[in-house]
Amino acid sequence: MKKKIIFPVVLFGLLFLLYRYFVQVPDSAHDQVESASIGMNLGDYSEIEKLTFEENYAYGLMANLYTNINVKVIVTKEQISYTMSSVFSEITEETTFTKSFNEQSWEALFDIIKNHHLTDWDIKENYLYDNYSLGPTYHIKKKHVEYVRQGDFFNLNPENIYLGMDQNELDFRSGYEGRVLFFLKDHMYPSSREYNSYGVPPNYNEFRQELWDFVIEYVGGRDWRIELGQIGKEVMYQTYPYMTQQKNEENPYQNIRYFSILENYGGKETGPKVRFTYDGGKNSLLYTYPYPYQFSAKLYSIDETGRSELYYDDSEVDFLTGDSFFIETIIGKEDVGLNHLLSLLEQYQVLDWDSDSTNEFYSDYVNQGFFFNLDYLDLVEDEHEREFRSSYDTLINIICSDGTYKEIRLENGHLPQTYNEFRTELWDYFIEYNYRNQLGSLYTKYEQSGFDDEVLGDSYDKYLLENLKDVGWEKFLEKREWRNYIDEQGYQFMLLKYPYMDLETKNSE
Repeated sequence: MKKKIIFPVVLFGLLFLLYRYFVQVPDSAHDQVESASIGMNLGDYSEIEKLTFEENYAYGLMANLYTNINVKVIVTKEQISYTMSSVFSEITEETTFTKSFNEQSWEALFDIIKNHHLTDWDIKENYLYDNYSLGPTYHIKKKHVEYVRQGDFFNLNPENIYLGMDQNELDFRSGYEGRVLFFLKDHMYPSSREYNSYGVPPNYNEFRQELWDFVIEYVGGRDWRIELGQIGKEVMYQTYPYMTQQKNEENPYQNIRYFSILENYGGKETGPKVRFTYDGGKNSLLYTYPYPYQFSAKLYSIDETGRSELYYDDSEVDFLTGDSFFIETIIGKEDVGLNHLLSLLEQYQVLDWDSDSTNEFYSDYVNQGFFFNLDYLDLVEDEHEREFRSSYDTLINIICSDGTYKEIRLENGHLPQTYNEFRTELWDYFIEYNYRNQLGSLYTKYEQSGFDDEVLGDSYDKYLLENLKDVGWEKFLEKREWRNYIDEQGYQFMLLKYPYMDLETKNSE
């Protein structure tokens, strides 16, 4: 598969470089010259006459920009003004607090700037990637990149993985732009730095906190940070009405607008994972294995208050199985697959499942194949092997159209007695459904052209269609059934965690 997709990746990398050269580079170069000028000649910052810092939340194409969730401070040696957009008050215009400034206050403000080394800040791309070389590695991500953290609501990193929210909510809550401008003596244009929610200087959050503490205390205005979370939630629901529109009072299962299940074998950080998601914002069904599709991310779960909590961190794991599946299909509102999912959830009363219950109903173990099956562990003597092969966790997230979140965490020995039947029916139906729904109509459409249509190009869909053509539906689906691989890959992950087992195997040979 990698050979099939290398050409579009290379092409995209080349186009990206051309874009940077002809569009971004002149502005970036201008910024870097200005930044160098400040750092080299202004050790005492005497050249700076004015500073502007502005933050915009829910910023981007997925949000309605007229909502205008922004705050701004403008400072000169004579005056400071602090402006909040109208969403922070009942009036329709911005609210501005202005106060005179003096030399002592100016120096206090610039102590903050100097302490956080603002004049050393680079353009945002330099905090994201190691290089811009051609080919598949044109954007190697740097580890531990900072992202903007403000309260509980606007505190998401779009590069991480979040279960328990749809894509529209993630885009909204991670939508951010911050901009700082330095106005210098004898310079026509200010030196500018702009940052998104992901890829900010290492001390960016600390600077923001200290700056707004200073500004709000000095000016005496309202602290926008206290209200931002609630206002952000209200604006999001206005922007996406489907998130809070109650549909059916008699049957709560018809009100589900998001569902995800993540199964973890052998431990959350150390074993193979499989995920299925219904995203009511995108109207899509997603099946992927192993999960994440590529290892290098932290996974967060959204709890019942809407806050994100770290579920596991495999950002340091360097293992990717050769059998990886990813299929996302777009569905309609009355789609047969969606109706089947909601009926399945209702049949097993999943909304009533509880993370903390320990009664007789929550006493089951998962039975999956041979490797992760308690029935086959009686003769295993190695304590680590028994622990690994009996370890199982599942995370279920549900959002209803009245805006409520539900998070269910289950583990082996505390699973509902109907859990194995539920998960078997789920995977039996939706693995096949996703592929047939996404590729069936395409196969019929492009079969006569021999899959040479220019629209398909060298895409992943074309790779799948060609493979489908070669082997037929039955073999095609069999090769993409994760349960056919879990025994072998469970063993591989176990050796990754306990290398001594691999050595014992080799020595016995």
